Amino acid sequence: MKRILLALLVAQLFMVATYAISFYENPTSKKSIVFVSKYDSSSMDSQTYQYFRKIRENYSVYLVGDGSVSSANSDWKSALNSSDAVFVTSLSSNALTTGRDSFCRELSSALNMTKGVVFAGNSTIFDNESMGCVYTQYFDFANKTNNTRITQREVKVISNSHEISSPYEIRTYSVLQGRIYPVVDPNKATSLAAVWGDPDGSGPKPDGYYPFLNVWRGLTYKAASWGIEDYAIDCPGCLDWGLLNRTLAWVSDKSDIGFNVSTNKEIFMPGEEIQISVASPVDIQSLEGQIVYPDGKVKSLFLTGSGKSWGSIYLLDEADPLGKYEISVRYGSVVVKRNVEVKLLKVEVSIENVTESVLIKFEIWGMQGQRIDEINSSVKVTGPNGNYTTYLNQKGRFNITYNVSNTGWHTVNFQANYTGRKIEGETSFYGRGRLGLAVTPETIVIKTAYPANMTGTALITNSGGEKITNLTVEILGEVEPLFKNKSFVIPSINSKGNYTLRLNLSVPDEQRVYKGVMKLSYLDQVLEVPVSVELRYPSSILIEPASMDFSLLAGQKKTIGFDLENSGKSAAKIYNITLLGDLTSWGEIVEKPKVIEQGDHGAVKMFFDTSSFYGSELLTTLSGSLVIETEDETITAPISLKIAGDVIGKINGLYKDLGYLNGRLEEVERIADVKDLYESLSNLRADLETSRNYYESGDYEQSALLVQSVESSAASLKDSIASRNEEAVKKKQKAMTMAILVSLAIVAALVGYLVYRKRRAEQEFRPVYKKWTRK
Repeated sequence: MKRILLALLVAQLFMVATYAISFYENPTSKKSIVFVSKYDSSSMDSQTYQYFRKIRENYSVYLVGDGSVSSANSDWKSALNSSDAVFVTSLSSNALTTGRDSFCRELSSALNMTKGVVFAGNSTIFDNESMGCVYTQYFDFANKTNNTRITQREVKVISNSHEISSPYEIRTYSVLQGRIYPVVDPNKATSLAAVWGDPDGSGPKPDGYYPFLNVWRGLTYKAASWGIEDYAIDCPGCLDWGLLNRTLAWVSDKSDIGFNVSTNKEIFMPGEEIQISVASPVDIQSLEGQIVYPDGKVKSLFLTGSGKSWGSIYLLDEADPLGKYEISVRYGSVVVKRNVEVKLLKVEVSIENVTESVLIKFEIWGMQGQRIDEINSSVKVTGPNGNYTTYLNQKGRFNITYNVSNTGWHTVNFQANYTGRKIEGETSFYGRGRLGLAVTPETIVIKTAYPANMTGTALITNSGGEKITNLTVEILGEVEPLFKNKSFVIPSINSKGNYTLRLNLSVPDEQRVYKGVMKLSYLDQVLEVPVSVELRYPSSILIEPASMDFSLLAGQKKTIGFDLENSGKSAAKIYNITLLGDLTSWGEIVEKPKVIEQGDHGAVKMFFDTSSFYGSELLTTLSGSLVIETEDETITAPISLKIAGDVIGKINGLYKDLGYLNGRLEEVERIADVKDLYESLSNLRADLETSRNYYESGDYEQSALLVQSVESSAASLKDSIASRNEEAVKKKQKAMTMAILVSLAIVAALVGYLVYRKRRAEQEFRPVYKKWTRK
């Protein structure tokens, strides 16, 4: 038994865990509902999740915890402003008890914003121990009565006269699971479904049932209570989700919230009466109204009536202006407006053929249906670019022809003088000018070494003022076999915009020009553009060596060369060969090819002259590059030139310096051990010999670099000799000082000893002396 209970517990926990839901984007085609419960995240228990899942099938959902409502935070405010209705269920104990006032006070704002509200599950609780906020004095939806849960499994539709319950039969339906929270004593509600039982504990009501589906309608809101906590839908005879879906649809429909303002007709003549009627779904009183003239003048409307029906009559004066009048009726925060128009004439305008040459027909009638022929009228047609055309001195029935030069919306303004009064009217049409399509380039040059995968691009330019959609492109002529897509549709090209057409071709090996036509079709217009594909495979130049590094003596001259090989499939036309960088002052190109045929070679030769080079450095590095530009590519070969100065003079000078250092070593050798320094000196002499050999073999760069190394090492050796000599002198001086100190110590010891012997002899013979002297 314990194992069975444990398994059930784990299954329940798993089920709850799987009800974790993310935030849902709101498609613009759906209505939105704020889902308020005790859950401030998207993980909730199974009964709450069933409501959430079903609502989400037809609505965009904002999840908001009841704590956010009580605190009136930005999440709740933002969701409420963006929604059509609020669904309240599974409230926390705080929202039902201690936090009831703040929760209700904030929720009441939805009822004042033409929002619908549905209260479901335990949000309908109203009893002495946990006083739910749904039917309190905040909304006046129910009288104060105890309300406890009913566990009946049968409910009944008791009315199908409302649009919510109209498809349902008046009969009993099953509810297999969950509990029901009936409304004990609803106030001013329409009850559609009920359950039998005794929720208040004081005996059943005389009619024996308690409603769980109630609807209320106010001037600024619709509300409903749905007392079922949870139920099954997959059983014969069960109450299905359709009843709740219809409830949500009715609550979220804001089109009939408020009251309706109507007039006896829409068009009036000066001197006629405007009869205004106001119909409200609920009783209203103390309506305010006004009428706004076309010139902005405002006059008050006096409305009379009672309950749900009100009205007013406004008499137009013969001298009142022609044009649109706005009728506005206010009740509290609800304002409903309606427009009417005052006219002397009825102008009928018809427009035929909206491409290029447009025919605009005018017929003018009196408001009593009489034909008006003698009238002085004019027409002004304004295009999308602001340019306009005016047609003057027209009569009561006339046609004009207007040529559309720019695609877009065109405005037609009509003016006339009739019986001393100015008549005006306006209409518009969308006119299309000739397509401004062009394809560039007309000759498409495609270069590739792989004929099976040729690609290229063409630019389709729309210089017209119309966005082109579904443009058909066809490839015709001898180019047709080359194109993989011979017919296709371009979805859209914006007005004054471009479209890059990417071409995928598969062509034979023959290199030639293939000609044909690109046919562009849009609506009834066709544009044919000549197209040619030039098949020419590119050349490919290999340069040898890929880079060059050489050295010269100052004043020396030398010619160097590069080998060029064309490994491509076409002849390489060489447009330019240039020497760049520091080398331009010392070298020039003396030989270069103009064309290298496929598989052939060519040579580039350069002459360098450093006669005018007077650099003070022993070795100067100059960098640059050889750049070769062909019809198909650009190749670059780096070049480095080292110019050596008076290397031999430097070598000879260093030999003298090393001789001087040898003499210094002989002097220091008398007082110190300098065998290691002699060895260093010998190595430097060997390096100088190596440097001379480099020079004589023409490797001036290595010779100069080695001379620079010897010069640096000789300076270090000079410092080492001086340091060794200084150390030996100091050591010798220290030895002499120690010898002197030892000698002085010996003398002092001898003197002390002699003094000691003398004093001891005196003390030894003093008694004999005294005795002898007394005798």
